Amino acid sequence: PGPAGVPEGLVNSECVQLGGRDYEVVRCQAWPVPRDKIKDTTGAGDAFIGGVIYGLVTHLPLVHCMLLGARIAAGKLQQPGARAGLARREEVEEFLL
Repeated sequence: PGPAGVPEGLVNSECVQLGGRDYEVVRCQAWPVPRDKIKDTTGAGDAFIGGVIYGLVTHLPLVHCMLLGARIAAGKLQQPGARAGLARREEVEEFLL
């Protein structure tokens, strides 16, 4: 399994973290959503970015920010429309710890 028990072999996200002259490529696996559970992709990218930004402003490590974004986007994919399926904070609290 990958980070936080996410299975290997899924589409990955990558982010470059800069620090002075150094940089680090941070990779994150997608949160698994079975193909037959995907109802709508509308808003999934925005959900991912929203999760990443939330993680950044709450000072989570970058890989956790990306996993949070992936988790929120996965929930969004399973509901129709742009807002249905977006996780509330209390729904991801366990994941944030």
